[in-house]
Amino acid sequence: MPATPDVPLQWLSLGSYAPDSPCQLLVTLSNRGAAIERVELVERTAAGQLRFRDLDNGGGYTGLQCQDAPQGCRVTVVGPGTPAALAVPGDAAVAGGLAPGDVVVQCQGGVVRTRDELESRIAELRPGQSLDLRVRRGDGADARTLAFVLTLGVRPLALLQAESTDQDDPVSSYLLGLHRRQGESLMLPLGQALGRAAAVIAECPQCHNLDTVSPCSICASSMVSGTRMRSTL
Repeated sequence: MPATPDVPLQWLSLGSYAPDSPCQLLVTLSNRGAAIERVELVERTAAGQLRFRDLDNGGGYTGLQCQDAPQGCRVTVVGPGTPAALAVPGDAAVAGGLAPGDVVVQCQGGVVRTRDELESRIAELRPGQSLDLRVRRGDGADARTLAFVLTLGVRPLALLQAESTDQDDPVSSYLLGLHRRQGESLMLPLGQALGRAAAVIAECPQCHNLDTVSPCSICASSMVSGTRMRSTL
């Protein structure tokens, strides 16, 4: 049997952060068995505001996911409809915003060496503020440096997120934010969290007979951590 060729790790986003999108989720999957690595709640109210948002992290939201790379921070995911996807290039000949494969080399005029540096600088800014990025696009003789300006958005609640971000140790476990009846903030391993979610739905007359994975708004509010979201219902 011939050897299976090595396939580079890649990611795909489903859904959209755009205010006019009907999508309720923004999901990131990898090509390792279509594993789901991140789920963000992007449902909007009639006024176009996020119905659930992260209150633990008030910093601006880009929609980027990155990894450390030589001389910068390599973009792995650009969520559809996110500020990063809608970033305005400094060169009118460049179409679209940031893209997977871009390497962020500067943020707000300062050199970026790691993902942690990039995230810490973005965390200092708030939704609605502008973020200036310079990225290296392409390799070798085709590489060029591009400037982008994006307007930071409100950070949505990450319902499912990686427990570890160590690139040398592939992520194998995840955390799901839930809400205890006593109102305590809680982050549970995925299996335990899904069991608790099922118990909440089973007690709801609107949900327990439905053949669906989408609970009603009351159950959703009960399952999501009260310190990590705010409902504008």
